[in-house]
Amino acid sequence: MGDGAFERVLLDWIAEHWPAPLPGASPPAQLAVLGPRDGATASDDVLKAWRRSVVRSRRLVDQAEGALFDLLLAQGRSWEEIAGVLALPDGQAARDRHDRVKTDLRDTHPSVAPEPWR
Repeated sequence: MGDGAFERVLLDWIAEHWPAPLPGASPPAQLAVLGPRDGATASDDVLKAWRRSVVRSRRLVDQAEGALFDLLLAQGRSWEEIAGVLALPDGQAARDRHDRVKTDLRDTHPSVAPEPWR
């Protein structure tokens, strides 16, 4: 199933269960806001599309945060300064978050973990 087909499956399912979906919101945003409803059931295709949507959204956020780290480090910011920008308690927390984001990006790349992308 291609990218458009996955999104269509989610949009159709959302429209079936909630007649007034959130205009302009992506399927992951709508799913987060609408959540499960009483009596709503989802087919395996919907569940697979939902999972793929979550994986893609999480990776996009990780990429954005990774780019922010890259920019701050390229500007010569200290870990303490980076912690301040990210509202983290201290430089060690910033370093730990940086390491976690970079590890997640490496470990969730489709070439390393293809299943969630199918």
